[in-house]
Amino acid sequence: LAQCLPGATADVLPVLIHNEAIASLRPDPMLRLAALGGSPETDLRLSKKQVRALQDLKASYLTAAEAGYRLKNLAIPALVLQAASIGTEIDTKQAEMARIGTKAHFPVSAKDLMDRAEGPALGRKLVELEQRWIDSDFQLTKEQLLA
Repeated sequence: LAQCLPGATADVLPVLIHNEAIASLRPDPMLRLAALGGSPETDLRLSKKQVRALQDLKASYLTAAEAGYRLKNLAIPALVLQAASIGTEIDTKQAEMARIGTKAHFPVSAKDLMDRAEGPALGRKLVELEQRWIDSDFQLTKEQLLA
């Protein structure tokens, strides 16, 4: 392993496999590769899609719900990896919050802000509103966000 992927270790794999079973996940080669550590994104020949998946799996978010919203189908595997990395079982409440996040849809679009901003300012405003919405646990309505 050290020859193929410098810096990688198999220390996290047993906990990861245990967490995969708790979360009812099928074995995922990219998740297990992320668990090995090292720098597979640069040390191995991977497709752009695989590199993106590794980056998403290793990303950290403030809440599980935000991870669900941003990562969609990679949210639970990312939580499994995060828990395994610190040697603990996946928190089922966090997994449920991630599932809620995967179903959330941001209620504001650029069209809704055209009369207030344009260009880069429009993009910044959308990002700001989206973060407020995420921070509210997806509770703020379109009207509340635009007020």
